[in-house]
Amino acid sequence: LYAVLLNLKHLYLPLAPVYFCYLFGKYCLVDGKFAIKKFITLAVVTATTLLLPWVPFLLQDNPKDQVLQILSRLFPFGRGLVHDYWAANVWAFYSFANKVVRYLATRIPLPFQSLPEPTPLVCAICLFLSILPGLAVISRRRTKVKLLQTVVYTSLCSFMLAYHVHDKAILTALIPLTLLVEHS
Repeated sequence: LYAVLLNLKHLYLPLAPVYFCYLFGKYCLVDGKFAIKKFITLAVVTATTLLLPWVPFLLQDNPKDQVLQILSRLFPFGRGLVHDYWAANVWAFYSFANKVVRYLATRIPLPFQSLPEPTPLVCAICLFLSILPGLAVISRRRTKVKLLQTVVYTSLCSFMLAYHVHDKAILTALIPLTLLVEHS
């Protein structure tokens, strides 16, 4: 189901390591031993689900152009880090700090005129480092509640640190968070 969801909205990509850790431990480790057949089954089902929707684009006259066009729309790095519908996240504070530095640079001599623009790679590294505690938890305790808590945690990390985040992305954390209300 996660693979289907990922095909519908790439916003859920940061959750991939969470589901990998959970499914690997829950399904592929039997009595602490690695079950290769179960791993291959899981890999085939996941890969098929992820790749099947791409088949019509790969069957076009120029599949490379088709795929590149889709990827450029899914990952609009050319639009920059923040935009009109930016999220109130870490990068919003960074952008504000950059405006302050630029303003001060016009008033007093500073060794730099602005802060460096965070690249998609820098954002991805920050995001990956932030989700490591959640991955450690879900790798050790693979319960449904811990999975849900880790999904919420990772979604919040993604909202706070991912590149080019929209304000509506907070829903990826808030919706699963509502499922934890009854538990608590």
